[in-house]
Amino acid sequence: MLEMSWKTIVMAALCAATSLPLAGQVVEFDRKEDSKSINALHAVRFWDDNTVAFAGRSTGGVHFVNLNDLAVTRSVDVMQGRVDEFEFSADRKGMIITTFENEVAYYDMYKAKVLHQVGEYYPDYSTGKRLGFSPDGKCFGTFLECSMMYWDKVTGLRTDSVPERADECIYEVAYSTDGSRVYCGGNHAVWIYDRNDQSNDEGTPLIDKSVVTCLRMRADHRQLAVATRESIYLYDAALNLQFDLKEQENWVNGIRYSPDGKRIYACSGSFMDKDYTVRVWDTETGACLGTMTGHRDQVDAMDISPNGKWIATASMDGTVKLWHADRLQLVLTIVPIKAIDGMQILCFTPDGKFFGTPIPTGEGELVRAGKTLASKGTTSKRAKKAVRKSIRKFEGEKGQS
Repeated sequence: MLEMSWKTIVMAALCAATSLPLAGQVVEFDRKEDSKSINALHAVRFWDDNTVAFAGRSTGGVHFVNLNDLAVTRSVDVMQGRVDEFEFSADRKGMIITTFENEVAYYDMYKAKVLHQVGEYYPDYSTGKRLGFSPDGKCFGTFLECSMMYWDKVTGLRTDSVPERADECIYEVAYSTDGSRVYCGGNHAVWIYDRNDQSNDEGTPLIDKSVVTCLRMRADHRQLAVATRESIYLYDAALNLQFDLKEQENWVNGIRYSPDGKRIYACSGSFMDKDYTVRVWDTETGACLGTMTGHRDQVDAMDISPNGKWIATASMDGTVKLWHADRLQLVLTIVPIKAIDGMQILCFTPDGKFFGTPIPTGEGELVRAGKTLASKGTTSKRAKKAVRKSIRKFEGEKGQS
């Protein structure tokens, strides 16, 4: 890292969104050794319409960014290993967190503590896991030993499991409206378990394809999206194939339906290809509506805000990007920067406005339009106002602070 002789004091009122506890602190760090930009972000979720959370191998936990304050408002760092995934409960009272080192924890967002932890810490285990909540929201679950296992949120006791097939590990699950049918994706296929039919332990095969990377049920349960290595397939309620989205030829890391179910978004990229994009389709016609580009490495995760206005993506390039869901335009890029006293961020807009902690030079040279972003940040009120104005033009506001 190139030496920079000055110290910077970053003061931010860490005021969370309505449901989050208030906090505040002063952060001081020396640019020489104590800060670095973060790479390899693996997970991103919206807490609410104005707050996005992210995590990655070197972020030290799950961090919340308020899009109005342009500040890290909360950090949940309770795991020994490197955070791989996290998911919020529908009522936002709880969060599941998993690590590459085999840990799984259920965290109470209001009591601010881990209530239950399953899976022991194995430093050399290094594997990612999928996770989720049961259809009724009473249990949290994750994939262990090729099966989907659930634990009660209150007692922490093991309650249920969805077993693997003889030749298939479960990678993804989706549920019917009443939870009686479970759609499972594995090494080569998608199959269905009928929870009311105990005689069929192997389930009923639906699709025989390559590795299933994502499964997602539309909110009205009238369409099932299946992503594989080769394509994305959309099935109707009767499980008849509606569309083969052939434009998606590369590895899909995540798929999301818009809240109204009219669009589906897919993020992609792997070490095998250079497709670092998010593609969008019309779910009623199968037509590709556009492609969002801007990440410089694989896009590992994405989420849509509850109001359907924003899309957030997290990438191996070390950035979180905010997009306008209808216009498919980039709105804001967030670069997490790890300091000795906590996580800080640099925010910049497509039109060149910067706000936040400068990026330490020599940290992989994050580049936009051929120019290094190092030292571009500023904590001035004027810079913050300029960035907020750039965001608000996408909100249909006049840009007043």
